Amino acid sequence: MRRLEVLIISDFPTDTIDPIIFEIPNLKRLEFSGCSSSHAPNSIPLMESVTEIWIDHGSLQPIPDFFRSFPNLEIFECSETPTTELPPSFFDLKNIIKIGVYRCPLNKDTLLKIDQAFPEADVSYDPKVPSVPIPKNK
Repeated sequence: MRRLEVLIISDFPTDTIDPIIFEIPNLKRLEFSGCSSSHAPNSIPLMESVTEIWIDHGSLQPIPDFFRSFPNLEIFECSETPTTELPPSFFDLKNIIKIGVYRCPLNKDTLLKIDQAFPEADVSYDPKVPSVPIPKNK
């Protein structure tokens, strides 16, 4: 598994995932698509190689406060989930260039925090979802 760079876990409860996946040394993209659970694994080791996390089309709620384990994250996608807010560690990330929150009912405070923390990031969202569009100060 040393050469594995993308791992997609689809339609699987995240609380039953073997923690060995977090030991893949060259993993760049970690995707949970259609996965459901009320929590992620309790402990995730530092994964500096991961630059993309996709949690989409599922009901993982709330988004786990695990972002300190992924300090080089550039892309975070959580479209089409019931996500209303992002955890505090997300806003400490320094390399975010793209955030996907399409069809997420994010609350106003979270949208404003995204704009303040990542003013240059490409953010995709759906203004028809009950939330407030992200104001861009550009």
